Amino acid sequence: METYLFKVDQYFIPTLGLNLVAGRNFSEKEVNPFDMSVIVNEEFVSRMSFNGSPIGEKVTDGSQIFTIIGVVNNYQFLTSREKIEPMVLHARTNIGNGYSAILLKCNPESISNVIAAIKEGWKEINTKEELNYIFWDQELEKRYEAEERLSKIIMYASLIAIVVLTLGLFGLTVLVSAQRTNEIGIRKVNGASELDVLLLLNSDYMKWVIIAFILACPLAVKLLNLWLENFAYKTEINWWVFAVAGIMALFIALLTVCWHSWRAATRNPVESLKYE
Repeated sequence: METYLFKVDQYFIPTLGLNLVAGRNFSEKEVNPFDMSVIVNEEFVSRMSFNGSPIGEKVTDGSQIFTIIGVVNNYQFLTSREKIEPMVLHARTNIGNGYSAILLKCNPESISNVIAAIKEGWKEINTKEELNYIFWDQELEKRYEAEERLSKIIMYASLIAIVVLTLGLFGLTVLVSAQRTNEIGIRKVNGASELDVLLLLNSDYMKWVIIAFILACPLAVKLLNLWLENFAYKTEINWWVFAVAGIMALFIALLTVCWHSWRAATRNPVESLKYE
């Protein structure tokens, strides 16, 4: 079984805010080159299929034998595109020339002071190499740059599409109202109310908006599912998202056509009959 191995100390779990679901954390005396105590994640336990509690069980990497002293909750140490893999935390300090990286958690308001203090301390222990550091939140953002770009592209494309379609719908409303001016005048002379005229002018638009929405929903679901296949852990596509989108589409369409429809509906029928 392939497993991710991290060399850590007793402060790793509290620094990352991980939860121990069984067993205990490393003690200070266990953080040494010779101790074989390890902490594993829930995925590791699941794949090993221990009989009973995993605490105290022996595991091997082929050359060394380790003893499990704790189990932490599954947490994503890769990206959401990959499944959570088995992980082993081994308490070690003297590894090669030292740590490859140090994790530091601090108050965001004190970051500048903390960095300055770290740089000063670094100069005292290493004058040859420059201190390299990253912010973990920025590192996570880099991992999801493709999703961020796609999100912005979809947002801007949607805004452009809404503007273009709104202008087209408004122009169509003006044209249809002009073509039906005499009809509107005759209906009003025969007793039709302004509401009747509004319903007459707007019902066709709303019908086509609803038909377009119904046709678009399956395509949207298909595209969303194709995109979600890139991720190991997927969110459910909830129906209420489409309900909200449908209501917004109807609202935008009504807002677009109602202004000119209202002008046509409230126009003096005598003027309407003289229009042509």
